[in-house]
Amino acid sequence: MKKRRDTLPSRQAGTVVVTEADAERLISLLQAQGNRAGAPRTVPELQKKLDDAEWLDSRLIPSDVVTMNSTVRLRDLESGEAVTRTLAFPHGADPGRGRISILTSFGIAMLGRRAGDFVECAGSDKAKRFEIESVVYQPEAANDHEW
Repeated sequence: MKKRRDTLPSRQAGTVVVTEADAERLISLLQAQGNRAGAPRTVPELQKKLDDAEWLDSRLIPSDVVTMNSTVRLRDLESGEAVTRTLAFPHGADPGRGRISILTSFGIAMLGRRAGDFVECAGSDKAKRFEIESVVYQPEAANDHEW
């Protein structure tokens, strides 16, 4: 198990933080995917993200950190267009409704990032870069643990 932190690491350090609860759910998801034929190619990418991240108690996670089921406002750096996306578990993903699966590279890129950070989304012809303008909704900040 990952070493638990009791304080938030310095933002300048570039450390990604995830809640312990999210990390545990995602590890279970990865274990289930690993035992399944045709598992997404992003499984190792998510595993690395979790291995490199600092795990925090949900009560300590800042409200501007993207956690599972967070809704974020993103700005496309090329077009300037603002979009809203929600980071979802695979069973709740629905790209047409802006619900991005954690098992996509874009979902993995968003996890643990903060408002002001930049993320990339692989497009059909080239990668698109976005700035996370704000975390519109975060379950931990809303004290919503029913999902």
